[in-house]
Amino acid sequence: MTRLTSQDVIPIACNLESHERQLREKTGLSMWQLACRAILLPEGKPPPRSSLRTAVVPITAGLGVIEGFAGAVAAIARHLGFPVFVTAASDVAGFAEALEKGASLLLMADDERFVAYNSRLGLVVDNAAATGAVFAAALEQMAGGLQGEEVLVIGCGRVGASAARRLIQAGARVLLCDIDPRRSEDLRRRLEATFPGCGAASEREPARALSHCRLIVDACPAPAFIDRQHVDGRTVVVSPGVPHGLTTAAREALGARFLHDSLELGVAAMLAAAAAGYSFPALPRADAV
Repeated sequence: MTRLTSQDVIPIACNLESHERQLREKTGLSMWQLACRAILLPEGKPPPRSSLRTAVVPITAGLGVIEGFAGAVAAIARHLGFPVFVTAASDVAGFAEALEKGASLLLMADDERFVAYNSRLGLVVDNAAATGAVFAAALEQMAGGLQGEEVLVIGCGRVGASAARRLIQAGARVLLCDIDPRRSEDLRRRLEATFPGCGAASEREPARALSHCRLIVDACPAPAFIDRQHVDGRTVVVSPGVPHGLTTAAREALGARFLHDSLELGVAAMLAAAAAGYSFPALPRADAV
């Protein structure tokens, strides 16, 4: 998991309303509607929210608590209609406090994973899977559908893998690219094993892929590698990576055809999945293919 900074998360609580407006302008959907799309929930059947007491548990392991992180996560949950509190205690004591106070959903993060736990179902939802899926759903909305379209996924870690899976479910043909070609090839094999005949392909050279792909999921943490010459009037980029990979010139050229946030959509999709009892399916391990 990319470690956020306090500068990434502290402004989130104050900007949720403007974030919602921008989402609606770019995708036609709210944050919660996109979260439900990420888990392929049928229209008109949203999971419960107001009845699920939700706790955010600070975790001090590793590099410690990021200032403002728990408050930002709680603000997102509250914005979406969940009754939420941040535990006074941290770590195991915080986990126990959350359960003792009747929390049905618990959210907690360390340096390795950020998860939502449904204590009623014993269900764990991982932020990486949720984030990849919800940004893929956003791209589908922004592109007006993905059936038969080629989509470039840059970064083949957990977020990229989840995005690729959701893109294939939307009918896209995925082209995978990673700084380590073994990762993109491994993911291609895993996708083909799960979706035989899906046509997933891998590309070793990002510049070559960027020269012809116009629908892009930027799921890697490298900054400023997508430049002005890589985008035109048809390009749409969604970027769950932190930081995003666009130069200032590329971002200005894209305008409303670029979507990025540090935390909001991923948390929304985690909460939707945990509330609905939805588990993001795991792809087979490369060595099992």
